[in-house]
Amino acid sequence: MPKLTVSIKLVLAAIIFSTVCSGCITKSASVAPSSTPITADRTYTVINETSGSSSGFIILGLIPLASLEPTKSARDAAIDQIKADAIIDCQIEYSVFDIFSIFTFIKTTVSGKGIKFHE
Repeated sequence: MPKLTVSIKLVLAAIIFSTVCSGCITKSASVAPSSTPITADRTYTVINETSGSSSGFIILGLIPLASLEPTKSARDAAIDQIKADAIIDCQIEYSVFDIFSIFTFIKTTVSGKGIKFHE
């Protein structure tokens, strides 16, 4: 019977260790009023809400398997999704899921309102 107690302690220690060494974080932030500078002489029409994302992996905290500019890639995906010229009311959300710092998954999402400039 004492061996069972040691096994339970070992399992609990392993669960606590894995919980401490892995995790997930999400952070939202406002970027800017627009993805492109808008001056007083440029008029535009709001097309629709849009969002785009970019994701990738980091292995051992050193080897990135992702875009080197994830925010730009996510912004471009959001603009291309509805054939807009720019995005207003931009917001960025970063999500990171880490497993023992061996494998990290990162996702960047850009959302806002797509606009078309009048010529």
